Amino acid sequence: MLEILLRFRVHPVGLSANIEKAFHKVILHESDRDSSVSCGPVTSTIPMLDVYRFKVIPFAASCSPFILLSVIKHHLKVFPTPTAIDMDLNISVDNLISGCDSTEEALDYYVMSNSILIKAGLNLQSWSSNEQTINVRAVEDGVADLFTSSKILGLNNWDRSTDSISLPAFRLSTFSHATTIKRDTMGRSTSSEVP
Repeated sequence: MLEILLRFRVHPVGLSANIEKAFHKVILHESDRDSSVSCGPVTSTIPMLDVYRFKVIPFAASCSPFILLSVIKHHLKVFPTPTAIDMDLNISVDNLISGCDSTEEALDYYVMSNSILIKAGLNLQSWSSNEQTINVRAVEDGVADLFTSSKILGLNNWDRSTDSISLPAFRLSTFSHATTIKRDTMGRSTSSEVP
């Protein structure tokens, strides 16, 4: 994720989007549906359970992000264009975070990335950029993030008006333990501005 964030900040024009209802777009093969079931009560008065099979990858399953990303990356390999190659490097689960060196390049990226994922039945939404031309186009297309601040990779906050990112501040000693996980880091963090 750090590599994606660093590549995102190298470019003067930043782009961010996410895939709409991504987990519900990946359909499980019929033979795999028995391995993803859920149980629920028939009614509140009868102590019986109904078993439900998922037709799509369940959102809360620990393997779901891996399955989703594998499907997306497989689809991107079908289109060996510079945009698809960049998307392959800069997508994390259902978030696309990238950048371009000019407004024209960013508009081309916006159009190409949308068309590539639409062919897989996936729609990019919540587009945001520090370049107003991209934001205006996304508003016209009905896929814009209307807030001036966006979460990037679920860890930090991108203020597009100042083009700055708030990152969590943490003690380096936190990372000296072998069992430190993202939840530990986020639980001990406060926000600080990083341009």
